[in-house]
Amino acid sequence: MKMKRVLLLVVVVTLSVSALYGQGTPGLEFSIIRDMPYYEVSRGTATDAHIIIPETHNGIAVIAIAEYGFYSFEDLISISLPSTLLWIGESAFYGCSNLESISIPESVVAIADAAFFNCKSLVGVVLPPMLRVIGKGQHIRSLVNDYFPEGTHSVIWDGTDDSGNRAGSGVYFYRMRSKDSLNETNTVM
Repeated sequence: MKMKRVLLLVVVVTLSVSALYGQGTPGLEFSIIRDMPYYEVSRGTATDAHIIIPETHNGIAVIAIAEYGFYSFEDLISISLPSTLLWIGESAFYGCSNLESISIPESVVAIADAAFFNCKSLVGVVLPPMLRVIGKGQHIRSLVNDYFPEGTHSVIWDGTDDSGNRAGSGVYFYRMRSKDSLNETNTVM
């Protein structure tokens, strides 16, 4: 009896998360924006706590997060946004109370009202340099309108508006002006 030598080759393939979800997290819903050749995205039936939104869907760029797109999706912990994204719709992540991480791509130029309202676990958001519009930008409160001598000073905001009403959670901007400079930054509350 003649025996044949058989070479068994085992190939292990490791896929990155982005390769595995080349079309994004399963269950996302894509809608054409006002008869334009672009998509906006919303949660659809997606249930993953860590969402990945692709740059394209069916070969068409995904440029927006829909209004109320992930509204009150309490299981959402993190979301990866595509570099093709231009705007985030009104209340897009409203009530995503467990959302801890979101990286807003440099391409984003507008974030609508209440996009991150009541995102209690979100500890910081880095805003892109191209950002031109964020919500209505209404004035909440003037903390100090006075001159200070040179040196280090502290001002604490108690989270209320000029009328003493508690401000809701969200992304807030604060501005400090000195003789030589104007500094503006943001915080999440």
